[in-house]
Amino acid sequence: GVELGLVRLAAQFAGLLRLGAATTAVGDFATNALSVGAGLRYGQITFDYAFQGSDLLAAQHRVGITIAP
Repeated sequence: GVELGLVRLAAQFAGLLRLGAATTAVGDFATNALSVGAGLRYGQITFDYAFQGSDLLAAQHRVGITIAP
């Protein structure tokens, strides 16, 4: 996959865009070849989002929030 980002250390801010490609997609839970995502971090809080299609499960949206100590 490919990841492109912007980081501002003074403001503790980071933004990332992600693009992934599956090399094999087989079985009942085969996914589409491409996935896209984005992540934002400000201070100790990180928010991640990803999208990937699937023939069986339709569109899959994944969201994550992380708070670091």
